[in-house]
Amino acid sequence: MHAGHLALPALGALLPLLPAPSDPRGAWLGTWDRVTRFRWDGKWHEERGRAVRDWVLGGRFLRETQLDANGATEGLRYVGWDPDGRRSQLVIMDAMSPRFSLFEGAAAGDGTVTWEGEDTFPWAAEPLPVRLSVTSEGADAHTLRMWAGAGDAEQLILEVRYTRRPASPTSRPEPKRAAK
Repeated sequence: MHAGHLALPALGALLPLLPAPSDPRGAWLGTWDRVTRFRWDGKWHEERGRAVRDWVLGGRFLRETQLDANGATEGLRYVGWDPDGRRSQLVIMDAMSPRFSLFEGAAAGDGTVTWEGEDTFPWAAEPLPVRLSVTSEGADAHTLRMWAGAGDAEQLILEVRYTRRPASPTSRPEPKRAAK
């Protein structure tokens, strides 16, 4: 320790993990089969893969690792949740872009979570407004949809249907580490 520095416990120990009733992330844990439909060059394409979701940083963030049909990583998603404001942040990193995409949103009482932001696409000269939503279809299925553009120009460009794999764990927080 350097002179003049206070010995403080890890910040995570100071901030208790308080699950919020409005937080849907626990229902999203586990391993999911996914069918992705996306619009490219004016045509719809389909691919299959898997999504593996687990808690990181003491259960404060949900991490999703997207795998293609051969098991190669295609992307990472992180979802954070503000228990006080019922607000959420979604960070997307994928093989399509070298940039982070950041979206902010909230949950509705019907099991739907919606995020908004801007993103850059290979076919667009400038960033476009983007809206994403996840709609629950019961404990073992949900669908994510992404729209790009504003007003009358807004178009559905992505739809991902997630179905829980049978041996997938249910909502379980990351194990707590023993205090040193």
